[in-house]
Amino acid sequence: MNIKRIVRGISRRIHSCNTYITNRFERRRLKNAKFILISNNCWGYSLYGNIGRPYNTPFVGLFLFPECYIKFLENFENCINLTVTFTDNSRYIQTTPGYPIGILPNGIEIHFMHYKTRQEALDKWNRRMQRLKESMERNTPIFIKFCDRDGCEYSHLQRFHKLNFKNKISIGIRIFNSKNHVYTPKLEDPQCGCALSGNLLYIKRYHYFDITEWILSGQIHRTLWSRLFSLVD
Repeated sequence: MNIKRIVRGISRRIHSCNTYITNRFERRRLKNAKFILISNNCWGYSLYGNIGRPYNTPFVGLFLFPECYIKFLENFENCINLTVTFTDNSRYIQTTPGYPIGILPNGIEIHFMHYKTRQEALDKWNRRMQRLKESMERNTPIFIKFCDRDGCEYSHLQRFHKLNFKNKISIGIRIFNSKNHVYTPKLEDPQCGCALSGNLLYIKRYHYFDITEWILSGQIHRTLWSRLFSLVD
């Protein structure tokens, strides 16, 4: 037991050290970079905190099921101007979850998984949506991410890669023929047979690409830095 505790302690220290180094790396590289991150779940939100930026995206602390997410992106200019109301029921979940479920007039569900009340979810959605619109008016580049979990089907990936967004990436354990898709079979959630949850998938980001390189150049690939970071994560 003592050996196990020692090993866990060493592992935690290594992880903390690697997190500190990657945060410093991202702050330095992205110091002057302008970007908007949009994701189907919690992937990427901590980048804002790492580099000391306010959220200019409402896609924080929530998730959308694939059909609703793709529909939102396909009708992006319209959806960002729609009013969120709330419902007690979801077409995707049989039981009532312990978090607010937002819904747009076109039926798109927004699952505010990390919010305690509807009012909190609404206030933060509206505030961050306003920042997104202001950032878009300044022509801030938008970066779109999608991963193959929560019932993602091959057709969702096809529709995602047809979207008219310059910077987009899909990540998952499913093979898909696109330069903007990253195949990550080692990052599978064994409980659901799909990609890891958004936050865990983001923690492992340097295992499959360099997020700073993507934001700065639009290129999706591993760099020397990402390979080094992944060795100790």
